[in-house]
Amino acid sequence: HLEVAKTNLYFLEKIFIMLKKIFILLEKNLYFVGKKSLLQFGWVGLSVGVGKSLTLRGESLTLRCESATLRGESQGIYESLNCGIRSSDNKKNIEMNLQIAKKRLHNNNKILITPDQHHSNKCLIATASNPHPQCDALVTSDNSLILGVTTADCLPIIFYDSTNMIVGIAHAGWRGLVKGVIQNTVKKMIILGAKKKSIKSIIGPCIRVNSYEVSENFIKDLTIQYQKFAIRRMKRIYFDLPKLAKYILFESGISNIHDTKKNTFSDKNYFSFRQSKIKKEKDYGR
Repeated sequence: HLEVAKTNLYFLEKIFIMLKKIFILLEKNLYFVGKKSLLQFGWVGLSVGVGKSLTLRGESLTLRCESATLRGESQGIYESLNCGIRSSDNKKNIEMNLQIAKKRLHNNNKILITPDQHHSNKCLIATASNPHPQCDALVTSDNSLILGVTTADCLPIIFYDSTNMIVGIAHAGWRGLVKGVIQNTVKKMIILGAKKKSIKSIIGPCIRVNSYEVSENFIKDLTIQYQKFAIRRMKRIYFDLPKLAKYILFESGISNIHDTKKNTFSDKNYFSFRQSKIKKEKDYGR
């Protein structure tokens, strides 16, 4: 996997057919998906990691990761490619960082759409006229758009239907998960023409169960079917957000799920909200 300058970036890009190279960038916590980059050649299966394999239209391909250093404009606690539009970082730096990320991912003819996230369950169909819509998930069938979300412990979830050429992406913290952000994203994809049986999903780097301690009240406030993802150890309670997300995906009819299994809390290559609190920092990058 790629581990580069701080930015919580997850790029999946430039898929070529048959024996041509697969170019995948895994960086800090901005996650992008574009219709052409993921779907043009119709993925059947996906395995992310150096030396692992990818199945494309029934043909086995080698997945190759290329390293790259993406240095952004941000400094201090935001160093260096902070793309969080809700952070207190210099807004000019954030916009420059977004352009740096976009240029690395696609040519400038693509339009980057990143939501103004607020832990909601709201999913919108992306439009070129609104680059920062107020929502936490986006879907599109428009090949001219790149969709992106930023995270700092929450789950970035990518959805793609390679048969019907529809993509989606969601920022899913615990609030979004219990409110239904996954279900709403799937519904919006279906409105655009996706089929549940064709939708595949990827869970990106996020906080993992061993790092996510919660209170008794947190568990009590959850519905009964979600409480089972809590783990009790030595008078402490931990909660498994990725496992909850997989449960919701499966209940929503999405069975093809890939988990990167990266922990944003313990891996210094990623921004982490909880780590920022431990360090008593006034803000955090995304």
